[in-house]
Amino acid sequence: MLAFGHLGLTAAAFKTCSKLNTHEFRTTNYIFVFLGALLPDLIDKPSEFLLNFIFYGKVSVSGRLLAHTLVFSLIIILAGCIIFYRSQDPNMLILGIGSLIHIQLDLMWLFPSTYLYPFLGLDLPIVLQRSKLFAEYSFFFSTGFMLILEALGIVILVKLIRSKV
Repeated sequence: MLAFGHLGLTAAAFKTCSKLNTHEFRTTNYIFVFLGALLPDLIDKPSEFLLNFIFYGKVSVSGRLLAHTLVFSLIIILAGCIIFYRSQDPNMLILGIGSLIHIQLDLMWLFPSTYLYPFLGLDLPIVLQRSKLFAEYSFFFSTGFMLILEALGIVILVKLIRSKV
């Protein structure tokens, strides 16, 4: 999924939780929501580009390394729970939940060797993902599903901005 889909759908999830949940999420800092919604891509895309370029002299297209693993999001959520317990500051927890939503929207469970890393082995199969990743994105683009999700993300963001989040 591209940026607007991640941002809009993650913000919608938090907005819905703020209506259904207790006061902790009613004062959600949307900067952390948006940062969490993009965090795996902000970490993995530049680091994979640099690692592949430096070590292999080529550029990879996967963009899914350690920040797209379940354990990455769970570590941030655990740190967020500890910080929230000690200081009642939910921002790290929000960041972790946003990151978890990101990897779900990226359908990472279709790539279990990355999603469940390191539990299925220590080799992160970047090369093996590419054909599956290409098939995933070609399906999304050919059916228009990706464009619908991006458009939905934009509509949600505009609505949130108009309602002053």
